[in-house]
Amino acid sequence: MGQKFPSSVVCIIGVSLTFAASCISGGQQVGQLQRAQGYYERNDYDRALAIFRNLDQERDQLDQASQTRYFYLRGMTDYRLGYQADARHWLSLAKASRAQNKKALEEEERKRLTSALDDLNQVFFARMSSVDSNVNMAHTACQWSSECTSGLLCSEGFCKDVNKAVQSSRSSTEEK
Repeated sequence: MGQKFPSSVVCIIGVSLTFAASCISGGQQVGQLQRAQGYYERNDYDRALAIFRNLDQERDQLDQASQTRYFYLRGMTDYRLGYQADARHWLSLAKASRAQNKKALEEEERKRLTSALDDLNQVFFARMSSVDSNVNMAHTACQWSSECTSGLLCSEGFCKDVNKAVQSSRSSTEEK
């Protein structure tokens, strides 16, 4: 009838099948990464991004060098599409990951990474200083909105956030 195998043989077969399945799965992720890279290199950023978003849930199955490439390509795709916050996030991960995987990116890619991240950081910190100046300018006495910085309006004699100025004028109208 049926042949019985010792439990150790069954265990080894089970572990081997699990390992083979994870290798196949990891290979599928690398294949998706290569496909997305192909779209990126052909300037078809929307298709590349769709694949990257799909791959995102399984990127931890990639080896470290492939993860670095994923971060870089995902960030550069977002950068090309104008998604600055997302691009900055992914490119920062690529830069941090590259510190442990020096050969994951070619020299030209490393230069592009540095340049794009510098550009995005300039935009980010310029926005942050603008927010800081608006916070500092808020509640400054004024007669005209032109005396307030961008994003603030003169309301009731003080520079106020546009949304707060509208809410304030509505509430004072409702009280009357």
